[in-house]
Amino acid sequence: VDDNEYQMVLIAAPAMLNAGFSREVFQKWRSDERNLVALPGFGYSDGSKGMESGYRCRIRNYSLSAHADAMGLFQLVRKLRPKKVVLVHGEDRPIESLEKLLKSDLGIGVKSPRTGDKVSLSRFENHVHYPDN
Repeated sequence: VDDNEYQMVLIAAPAMLNAGFSREVFQKWRSDERNLVALPGFGYSDGSKGMESGYRCRIRNYSLSAHADAMGLFQLVRKLRPKKVVLVHGEDRPIESLEKLLKSDLGIGVKSPRTGDKVSLSRFENHVHYPDN
């Protein structure tokens, strides 16, 4: 992914786009052609086979593991250099360790909400906002 080529990037396995947090993010970001949905694993060349119509965002397949380990995720984040990262899938202790590593070594904002926490994604401000309530 080239620097500043995309406004927002969602990395999600195709099955995760059916429901839950990844689905909500996709629904919000799908109308903007500057956004990217990166599908890990192997699939169709444009990544959109089987996707519903009506989206304008770019959808691409990448040869990433859908279940990467902490070091694989760290290397991906280091390469992409985002301003913010939200970790939403995994066991508590490994997620906490990855969060600390990303903050200390890369100096980026990282959040790891627990199941049931509300996360507000503002595409206009290009950052993640956690409501006080």
